[in-house]
Amino acid sequence: MESDYIQFVEDQIRNWKAVSKLSNPSGNVSPDLLDKALATYEETNLALIAEYERYKYRYEQEKEKFNIWFDEIFENARTTLNDPTLPAAKWASKSEIESHARVQNKGKFLEWKTKLNTMQAQVSFFRRVVDSWGRMDKILVTISSNLRSQLGALSTQSRANSQESPFPRRT
Repeated sequence: MESDYIQFVEDQIRNWKAVSKLSNPSGNVSPDLLDKALATYEETNLALIAEYERYKYRYEQEKEKFNIWFDEIFENARTTLNDPTLPAAKWASKSEIESHARVQNKGKFLEWKTKLNTMQAQVSFFRRVVDSWGRMDKILVTISSNLRSQLGALSTQSRANSQESPFPRRT
């Protein structure tokens, strides 16, 4: 199960890394990729939120199924441990009943807990991705501003170079 979760995380990072890529093969920020990132930011943000909510919903559904299953085995354990002819003060405590239920159903219990822990980790992972993407807008704005400044400086430099200089050029 752990290796499945690790593979899940690696796949998701690879997918979202491709979506958020801003540099061209030479490693420079491409104006086209920046424009694309700015144009698709909200769409990507909504896709991430939807994915997070999907995983969260599945997790909550499975947690409810587990709770129902555990309630059933708890009831069975309570019936097994507590003799109805004895006074209630002599009955097993709630924690003793829960322990008995877990031990008597340890295989299924561990299966459930592993599944729920994996699902909870997936929900947590997507929450962090959504939070991280939420900060991406500031990065995009900063990069966009820097790129505009650089292009403006190049334009000024190009105009200066194209005008006749009063000084002779060295050859």
